[in-house]
This record gives sequence, structure tokens and C-alpha cells, in this order.
Amino acid sequence: MSLSKASKDKHITDLGRAEIISGLLSFAILHSKAAMAPWRIFMLTTGALTFIVACWYALCFPDSPMNARFLSHEEKIMYVARFPSLPSPTRLYHIF
Repeated sequence: MSLSKASKDKHITDLGRAEIISGLLSFAILHSKAAMAPWRIFMLTTGALTFIVACWYALCFPDSPMNARFLSHEEKIMYVARFPSLPSPTRLYHIF
């Protein structure tokens, strides 16, 4: 399965945003004059951000295409038809 050009462009753009944010964050933290070593502050900050994003992802990401609020009914049918070997909760008969 290959991604469309628009989807590839979006992923590339998201990667660019993440690199820019990470670069700015690392520059700001690693050039600080704190009592604790700057690299420790950087590791604690990035670890906390990663934990927050992981919790948000675990709570908001749907467990199957049938529970995905962002997919239309037609997209759900198309997804299930494209991947017929997935476990039974994602099979076509659960849509109707």
C-alpha cells in the first residue's frame, strides 16, 4: 500500500514541525543557566512531553476502524475491504 502525494506531503510537513520544535526546545534548555545540569533538564522535559503525548494517543486513538469518528461510513467499508485478514471486530458485518 502506498500513500498518496498529499498524504506524503502531510507526513513530511509534520516531521519538519517536530524537528523545528525539538531544535528550539533543545536550544532553549541546553543554553540555560540552571542549578541542575542542562542535559538533565532536557531529558526530563522531553520525557515528560513524550509521556503526555503517549497518554493522549492511548486515550484518543480508536481501537478499530468501526470506532473511528474521523472516518465516514464509506471509508470504513473501504478500509475493511482493503484489509480482510484483520481480526473479527474490524470485519464488514460489524459496520451494519
